[in-house]
Amino acid sequence: MLYGPRTSYRKIKQGSSLSTKDIAIVGMALRVPGATSLDEFWDTVTSGRDCLTRPDKGAQERAGLSGRNINDPDHVPAKPLLDDCKSFDASFFGISDIQARLMDPTH
Repeated sequence: MLYGPRTSYRKIKQGSSLSTKDIAIVGMALRVPGATSLDEFWDTVTSGRDCLTRPDKGAQERAGLSGRNINDPDHVPAKPLLDDCKSFDASFFGISDIQARLMDPTH
């Protein structure tokens, strides 16, 4: 069971007893693909959705993938796209501007 920012103490108290597998999220800030706020992220997590973008065949072709790769059964057309990558603070993480431009943000 996840207890997050919108879980009241009363709700926890009235529910079943807590186990060692339960966690409580006390404080959190984030910037992730598919969510521009903590509330959006929490809605995604609790609804069981993921934060991946799945480009259609045309978008994959425009990105330079060959038909062979697109149709490969092992190819998974999904990307965790982050909006507004230009505001990434590379220096905060000790990364040079050149390194930041060359990095794959999914790694």
